[in-house]
Amino acid sequence: SKRIQYMDHSFQETETVYKDGETGERRKLTKTWFFKKMPNGEKVPREWLCYSPSKKSVYCFCCRLFPGLSSLETAFASKSGFSDWKKLSPRVPNHELNPAHQQSLVLWKQLELRHRTGTTIDRIAEEEIQKEKEKWRNILTRVLDIIRFLSKQNLAFRGHRETDTPDVATNKGNFIELVRLLSKYDPVLREHMLKIDLKAERTSYMSPQIQNELIGLLGDHVRSRILQRVKNAK
Repeated sequence: SKRIQYMDHSFQETETVYKDGETGERRKLTKTWFFKKMPNGEKVPREWLCYSPSKKSVYCFCCRLFPGLSSLETAFASKSGFSDWKKLSPRVPNHELNPAHQQSLVLWKQLELRHRTGTTIDRIAEEEIQKEKEKWRNILTRVLDIIRFLSKQNLAFRGHRETDTPDVATNKGNFIELVRLLSKYDPVLREHMLKIDLKAERTSYMSPQIQNELIGLLGDHVRSRILQRVKNAK
């Protein structure tokens, strides 16, 4: 907060002459406003109060960060900021008591905490996306292994009743039956098949169309490797 508050600044450029009749009173921003004096005499930083050298004004950082929480307009949250140094008291203390400011302050501190602990919404969403990618990678790896096994053993993939239902009395073909058998021992396939049975998963990699597509891709890969070996042997 010290960086955005410019605590080491002299604030000399903020000096303003207030003319009252023939007398002129000089006022400027001072460092004391960046601290709040508690009833016990302790001084605590006003982390929300920030100074802009280009605007020569002070702002409320959290109210600028979370605008629109209240219809009550305040100069501390405006684009031009606050620069009437004669009225810093009571405007600064009054702003601190503003419910909209207090709500913005809470949201700001919560956001800071989430950044420190790595629990921001973007970070959580990214982690969920990575988990989803890993889940489908694991499912597809198992499905491809089953296809390789059936192809190697020259076994038929599908039966007369291809619809994948929880009915254990119906033989659904080697592919589906082998998937269900392995799902008893493999937690990845078990969770996947459970979601399919509950119709909670639209994508399954179990349909005849997907099976044919994967078989075709594996066949292309095998042919490509054979051709490469032939070329290397010449």
